[in-house]
Amino acid sequence: MLSPIIHIGYPKTGTTWYQKHYYPQLQSCRYFSRNELIRLLIDVDVFTFNPQKVRKEFEQLAEGRRIVICEELLLGGLDIPFGNGEFIKVMADKLVSVFPDATIIVFIRNQAEMLASVYFQYIRSGGTYSIDYYLRLKNRFNPFYKTYLLPSLNNFKYKNIVDYYCTIYSSSKVQVYLFEEFRSHPAIFLEHFKENMQVQYVEYPQYSIVENLRFNKLYLTIMRFINHFSYLNTVRKNYWVNIPYLYYNILRFLTWSNKLSIFNSLRKTDYILGKKRINYIKTYYNENNKELSRYIPLKKLAEYGYVDESK
Repeated sequence: MLSPIIHIGYPKTGTTWYQKHYYPQLQSCRYFSRNELIRLLIDVDVFTFNPQKVRKEFEQLAEGRRIVICEELLLGGLDIPFGNGEFIKVMADKLVSVFPDATIIVFIRNQAEMLASVYFQYIRSGGTYSIDYYLRLKNRFNPFYKTYLLPSLNNFKYKNIVDYYCTIYSSSKVQVYLFEEFRSHPAIFLEHFKENMQVQYVEYPQYSIVENLRFNKLYLTIMRFINHFSYLNTVRKNYWVNIPYLYYNILRFLTWSNKLSIFNSLRKTDYILGKKRINYIKTYYNENNKELSRYIPLKKLAEYGYVDESK
């Protein structure tokens, strides 16, 4: 039997599309939903976790088909506290104990683009923090635990996480892909990806669908303000008073109107982050990204803005 496929993220690299339109179209495969994965693997007491029992239940549900998992929550997603990487490591250790024979799929994205989309998703989910506070871009004189449950820039040092998976699995079992390649040349990319995964389609996936289109900067500002009037939909926020249904109604309108082409330029990372933050982010990750060359050619990393070879 072919090895299980475990696609761990990152979030904001097309995982929603893969979950809805790609993996469910694979022949002789059993794709596991988020709810199933949370029940079987994620929301389980680490002290009573039984890998053999969990593997047996996965196999029973798969009924002889190839096990397929695609879930960004395995890297913390954008909803589970990031801490300083503890959750990511615990989930990796769980995975290798249950699926030591798996093929691990990791999609990465240029960090400036990634963090702009991460912040959008936070605001879309009801957040109210400024971009600097949410992404811990500025030091504050607070106890460390006040920002401990927010994203850490270190968790987007892709090389560190990929290295760890290679340590517990072996480098031959870990495959790293660039989101930018998928987005730029989807047909070519998917053909290559299919061959690597050794899969066939029931029906060819439609890759023209865009999931979770990023808000433009104006809408981010409006939504951040509106979120102060709802205690939903994230715990990491401030709110002044709760007005029922306001959040959902405004979100619905902004999501619909955000698709208008007049907002295309305002969705760009330059507008959302600003040049100063982008320069800081690029410098912060440059050396770590260079070391990704053991997985992705350096020329390709430079082409998509991961590294500046002159630095």
